[in-house]
Amino acid sequence: MKVLVHKILRRMASMRSHFGSRCVQSPYAWQFINDVLSNTTPYQAYSDLAPHLRALSRRERKIARMMLRLANYLQPTVTWLPAERMPFAPFVERGCRGTEVKPCETIVPMQACDAPVLLGVEAMGSVSALPEKGWGGAVVVFGISRTAATLANWRKLQDSPWATLTFDLGHTGLILVNSAYSKQHYVRRLKG
Repeated sequence: MKVLVHKILRRMASMRSHFGSRCVQSPYAWQFINDVLSNTTPYQAYSDLAPHLRALSRRERKIARMMLRLANYLQPTVTWLPAERMPFAPFVERGCRGTEVKPCETIVPMQACDAPVLLGVEAMGSVSALPEKGWGGAVVVFGISRTAATLANWRKLQDSPWATLTFDLGHTGLILVNSAYSKQHYVRRLKG
């Protein structure tokens, strides 16, 4: 009995150190965090994209790897990125071969669609043109902690009706859109 209790307590301590003091209760969110945000296993694509990685800063490399894993997880049909974030395009294309990466302005007009969509916006960008229902995918918000105004805009995006799961990654925000799940907010560190 002592051995079983010890194993359970050890596992709980391991989970607490891995997820912080607040454990994730949602199985969907826990799987997403393990597969996309906390996954540090080396993808083979990283070696193929080594020249692109060398051109990025340390923080941008973390975001680029997350974009690859996110594209691999979502398998989006279309990805819109701001012009200054186009260096992430090779990572998105490598993560999902079937996606079409397009440059976008601050407002991205969208129609309701069945396939997942990946959208990248700057922290002060507007995503008011998104339909409230009928689309799935993710919105990556770059530069959420630059100024008080960008942080306030991030909070407004978190409270929007279409935002289901939101992840504050420090310098980048991630919003998953899926009406099947309840609204949840997480603060996480982005691992390499």
